[in-house]
Amino acid sequence: KNTYIPLDIVFLDENGEIVGVHLNAKPESEESIESPAPAQYVIELDAGQASALALRVGDQFFDKTPTSWANKVFPIIFSNNFPGHSHFFT
Repeated sequence: KNTYIPLDIVFLDENGEIVGVHLNAKPESEESIESPAPAQYVIELDAGQASALALRVGDQFFDKTPTSWANKVFPIIFSNNFPGHSHFFT
């Protein structure tokens, strides 16, 4: 709800491992999207970015600290001309 563009939603556990990926969440949907496993973090990307980045369950997204991923991912997203609708929150 209150999201006006389609999103890919990536769920991460406390160690930065991807535990779920939901592709192409529908804009303005009231459908609840839950992680298939316990998750500490959620990253929302423009629809199609998770596939473009080849993000898969079991991948290690960051090591030890959540901020370590930003230096790896943001240059990839922006260098490939993906629009910059990315959020990171706990």
